[in-house]
Amino acid sequence: MSWWRRIFSPNSKSEPKTNHQHPQASRAGTYGIHTLQPTVALPKPPAEPVALEQKKTRTKKATPVEADLPPLTGRITGGHVCAFDVVGESHYQAALRKLRNSRHMATDNDFIADIVAEPENAHDQTACAVYIEGFKVGYLPRDAAADFHQQIADMGVTGLWRFETKAKLSGGWDDRPMIGVLLSLPKS
Repeated sequence: MSWWRRIFSPNSKSEPKTNHQHPQASRAGTYGIHTLQPTVALPKPPAEPVALEQKKTRTKKATPVEADLPPLTGRITGGHVCAFDVVGESHYQAALRKLRNSRHMATDNDFIADIVAEPENAHDQTACAVYIEGFKVGYLPRDAAADFHQQIADMGVTGLWRFETKAKLSGGWDDRPMIGVLLSLPKS
């Protein structure tokens, strides 16, 4: 007789032959495997409280939202190389990934960026936000934004304005996982 039958067969040679079964057991299948059926449902143990620090919370990845930009005020043209660094890109990586993934970056890394005044910015009234294809991707550095505001005011432009310039994306791979933005602005 096989070891399987010796262990699970109620009529094995090692046990006396009887016709009675355990009151909670029922015979299942042709191999004589017994399954226990509880007569009373057992209560589930209470769930242990989990501290807030231990809870694993998933944060949804931010979905970039296209902004309604003011009408175009002007274009910044010239032979400037895209070498002017934008700041704050770490807060807009979802938008930058969306932009990067929409193109083949090896052959098509030319973008049009919009520099928009944010006079109601709580941290800096001379803040200049940078948008690409309607998505906010960063800001001009604080000192450069103040200079830019002054140059725009010297031209007689006031209120809310928007200027276009060329831009390129950098990084986003291997040793530089964060995506950055470079604008075609003169370094003053």
